[in-house]
Amino acid sequence: MAEIAKRLSFHEGGLAPAPAGEMAETTAAVEELRRVQMDLSTETRNHGLNRLQEARVSVDNGAGENDLKRLQRKFQATKASYINVDVKERFMQSLRDGSLDVAVLEDTHRGLEEQLQRDSEALRTLKDQNSHAKHSLHETSVQIATLHQQFEQVMSDVATQLDALERNLQQFEATRPPPLEPLEPGPDQDECDALLAEEMARAKQLETAIASSEATIQEAEPEVRSGAQELAALQAEVVRLTALQADREKAADSGAHLSRAAKWAEAAAAAVEALGGVAIKEIAPGRLVLQITCCVPTALAADAPLREERHELALQLRPGGAQLAGAALEPAAVAVDDIAAAAAAPSGGGVRAAVCGVQLRLLQHWSRQALVDAAAARYPLQRVEQPLDGAAAVFEASLPARPGVKLTVALPDGWPRAAGAAATAAAGPALVAASGEGLDAAALAAAVARDGALRGADLAGFLDGVASKVDALMTLAAA
Repeated sequence: MAEIAKRLSFHEGGLAPAPAGEMAETTAAVEELRRVQMDLSTETRNHGLNRLQEARVSVDNGAGENDLKRLQRKFQATKASYINVDVKERFMQSLRDGSLDVAVLEDTHRGLEEQLQRDSEALRTLKDQNSHAKHSLHETSVQIATLHQQFEQVMSDVATQLDALERNLQQFEATRPPPLEPLEPGPDQDECDALLAEEMARAKQLETAIASSEATIQEAEPEVRSGAQELAALQAEVVRLTALQADREKAADSGAHLSRAAKWAEAAAAAVEALGGVAIKEIAPGRLVLQITCCVPTALAADAPLREERHELALQLRPGGAQLAGAALEPAAVAVDDIAAAAAAPSGGGVRAAVCGVQLRLLQHWSRQALVDAAAARYPLQRVEQPLDGAAAVFEASLPARPGVKLTVALPDGWPRAAGAAATAAAGPALVAASGEGLDAAALAAAVARDGALRGADLAGFLDGVASKVDALMTLAAA
């Protein structure tokens, strides 16, 4: 088509316009070509119509199937000629009037090719999607078949289980035991009320016991808090001294002193923590003041009430360390010089041994004094200023039931050593002498010596036992 356009262009190759005669001839030739083309189109159209009419007539006359197929193939082969007749006419018209635009045709051609390519791409995409859909449909079909088989298997298993359950139910119905007999009637209302009242009384007793326990706990809480505060203060002091030692280690002269002070504080803290009833009251260079609290029983019974006695123990320390130099007790209920001297020895134990010894001696003293006070409340007692060897104290007791009878009782050293079972094994009060009108002192001493129960008794119990023996001897002598 481009070649035809080039041949018909009057300015191609630098040609000059044709003269008027040649233009007239060309116009006549074009008109003749148009007429021939129209005739050709008319003849071609008529020829096609005639062939179609012949085919229709042959079909109507009962032509064979092969003839009909042949005519259809021929029609398909010549259909393009019939369809493109209008295109040919418009092309010839554009040649005659010189309005043919090759660029437009080329653009149209390219557009058609691009459209064809896009359609091809879309067709391939649709084919891929169709293939993917077929694959997915196949997988779905396989899954459906698998699920159907599983459903059939589950239904079969359920049917089997239902059959087994039906058989079990039938077997249970056949072997079911007879119904139980009715229960015997329970207690009546009066018995229930009595039981309820008994339980309510027991509950009240338990509530009373709980209240008593809570009161005891509340009474003990202040002591626990006080001990915790003292321990916290001691720990804070140890921490402070340790920090002070760490800060002053760079100075050689003061570092040694702080090290000794820290060791002394640690030893004092360990001694205080190891002992019960001991609290630090004052800490100073070369001096340590402790408060010792003694809780002593007023009798040898396990449930005997306790009373507290407080003392301050002042310990003098040697310069530059924690070695014991001396001790003083306030109030001075017992002597502590011998304990301090023994603890200050090289192997005496130092501060710890001194505190333990003083505390033990105070406990023995106040325990003995508590038992003496308890006995004095029932028997008049008078202390003898000249004690015997091995005796801590000697008392002269009068019997209210036997006026004129005097008993001299000695309390051995270390008595009482402990409360409860330990005291029964230790040596107790001893009868030294007895006097009175009509009293056989030797027989009384022999009777007391034979009675082993008096050895572990407290002073009041010992005097009760001796008084009963005096009554027996006096009654026997009067008879």
